[in-house]
Amino acid sequence: MRAIKKTDIPAIVEGSLFYGTGGGGDPARAQAIWERLARQKRLPAIYTLSEFSNGICVTAFPVGGLKVQSISTKCITAALATLQKRLAVPIVGIIPVEIGSLPLALSAEVAALLNLPLVDADFVGGRSTPEVFLETITLFDIPRTPLVVVNRRGDVATLEKASSPVAEEEFLRTFSTMTEGFAYVFGYPISIAQAKRAVTQNTVSQALNMGNEIGKNSLRKAVIRLGGRVFCTGTILAIDTIDNPGFSAQMVVIKTSRGKCRIFTKNENMIFWMNDKPILTCPDLIILLDENDRPLFNQSICIGKTVSVVGMPAASLWRTTKGKKLFCPRVFGFKFDTVLLS
Repeated sequence: MRAIKKTDIPAIVEGSLFYGTGGGGDPARAQAIWERLARQKRLPAIYTLSEFSNGICVTAFPVGGLKVQSISTKCITAALATLQKRLAVPIVGIIPVEIGSLPLALSAEVAALLNLPLVDADFVGGRSTPEVFLETITLFDIPRTPLVVVNRRGDVATLEKASSPVAEEEFLRTFSTMTEGFAYVFGYPISIAQAKRAVTQNTVSQALNMGNEIGKNSLRKAVIRLGGRVFCTGTILAIDTIDNPGFSAQMVVIKTSRGKCRIFTKNENMIFWMNDKPILTCPDLIILLDENDRPLFNQSICIGKTVSVVGMPAASLWRTTKGKKLFCPRVFGFKFDTVLLS
């Protein structure tokens, strides 16, 4: 068990922003959630999966728009009550759906509401992804249902079963568009035994540790130590919007001393080219840093900004043959396979 203290908040927000790979929700909104929990003396403790013997864990995460990110506690409570009634076994912990600023903070908020531990793991594998099916539980055919989704109006819907992860994604996105394209999802009931083999462990601690490295101005050393690489530094020349309803998709063009590079983003950074050659792709992590080596949220970048491009190796589950087939450039319409850090 690891207690989260008020003094940990800056580190956990910046560390989860780093692993959010440009997406993962607004860090300012995440900071506000963490600070409110601290004021209320309700910061949850982090438990490893090895500290549980049995029971069911669930998750909570936002879906949809990046501009509107507020749903009342009353609506959240109603959704949780709906899910709780549907489950026949007790919920023993909250597993973050991914390591991104807002999903991690929201998971902490739900853990506090239910007086449950925050589990030191996540469903996406130590990073953020734009779509529901891009989660490691897909590799094991573990269902996400039943799940409950609620929007700002207080509309609540339950999905009992879906034909595929893509159908789940479509259901959630469609529901979220009813109110400014934003909703909260609660579900993914998973047993402790399933979680131990199908999710990546210790990722909350990893984010907190990286946040501490950022605070000590030693991020680049930590990146190299963890098998990552700093590719280049340059200036953003263009940010071209790509039409992709329900997502923030862009092509970011950066001028560097080595030539022009591009980054394709779909909420998160997915593909990095240098002089038109793919240099790094999902599932490995592509992170933009500002001139002070602080991770950037893609909604805050602008033309003329100085940035550095960092690559980090993906979790081992993603680097399996099955993982690389599921989470690869072809998923986003590109006609080439993964290019990973060696």
